[in-house]
Amino acid sequence: MKLHLLHKDKISVIVAGCGRFGSCLASSLNEKGYDVTIIDKQEKSFERLNENFSGFQICGDVCDLDTIKYAGIEQCAMFIAVTDDDNTNCMAAQIANRIFHIDDVYVRLNDPDKEDLLMNTNIKAIYPVRLSKLEFERISSITLGKDYVK
Repeated sequence: MKLHLLHKDKISVIVAGCGRFGSCLASSLNEKGYDVTIIDKQEKSFERLNENFSGFQICGDVCDLDTIKYAGIEQCAMFIAVTDDDNTNCMAAQIANRIFHIDDVYVRLNDPDKEDLLMNTNIKAIYPVRLSKLEFERISSITLGKDYVK
């Protein structure tokens, strides 16, 4: 894995999407000492960040090359796409991985059928529906089976 640093001794991370999950990730990574830049289309979304957040906030489109270049993607070590839109997340993750050659790329997908879009990449996907199903099975001791959630 290539580690790129924007500030001395800090690993740079871009988080695409400042919703509940994105703001939580960005705030936590920032507290852990990562150099975090978060991008969202809506300025108001940044209010979700922890009050001690010291990273960069960029209001813009995560799929726009000028926006992500301004965010420092060319020096980025990790890219996390967690907007509320699966297509945006897939596109942003593929741009980070295929165009800017970032090896450490994560994407949140609500629709497991979108998994095919990530074939032949090393992009790692998080599926909230699958995680929720597994947690339900764990706490209820009821096995739902594979037919209910892909």
